[in-house]
Parts: sequence; C-alpha cells; structure tokens
Amino acid sequence: MKISVRVHEVYDNENSKVRGIASAALAGQFAVNGIKIVEGKKGLFVTMPSKMNDEGDYVDMFHPITKDSRTQLNNAVLKAYELKLEEIANGEEVSEGNEQSEDDGEDFEEIEEVADDLGMNMS
Repeated sequence: MKISVRVHEVYDNENSKVRGIASAALAGQFAVNGIKIVEGKKGLFVTMPSKMNDEGDYVDMFHPITKDSRTQLNNAVLKAYELKLEEIANGEEVSEGNEQSEDDGEDFEEIEEVADDLGMNMS
C-alpha cells in the first residue's frame, strides 16, 4: 500500500512525551490526521488519533487492522519524522510538512483539494 506522510509539528518539550504530529494519505484514497509521534521508554512510537468514550477511556478513531499495515504506517511516519528532524538540524528551509512517499506528496495535494471543496480542514 502506498502511504504518504507529512509531519506538521515537531516538539522539543521536556514536559511532554509527544515529539510530533503527522498526517498520512493511504493509497491516495484516505487521509488520517492527528497521528502522534511519542517518546517512550523503548524509543519513538506512533499513536493513532483517538477520542474519549463515555467511560472515560480513549479509543482510536482510526487504526490499521493487520500487523503488516500497522508496521508500514508506523515505519512511514517515523521515517518522515526523522527526515523532518534532519531538515531542521541542517538549517534547511522547513517546508509545510515533510513528506515520506514515492510520489512526493501528490496524494496530499489531491486529498486537500477535495477537502477544501467539502469545506474540511486538513491541518
């Protein structure tokens, strides 16, 4: 499956374990916003967007079903995050978001155009 990822925010806050926020376009058909890159005891990991249910528990609003799809998405998000950090460290002009994809973000451009037409905010 083709996955395009943009890292929208990078955080360096000692009081928070959240290191960044990303969005992913899946196979040019679906967009997932609010993916968090989190620093854990064993390193970085990815969490899906979630909301609190009536019992006070957080439940994912989106999640990969298979282990392979979860691995693909996690790897794409973490790779995009690494590229974004390199861009920042090298003092390069930081773009609107860092993209990790074979197609240089064409999926996002198309999805954002549709979202704009529907009055939806992708950021």
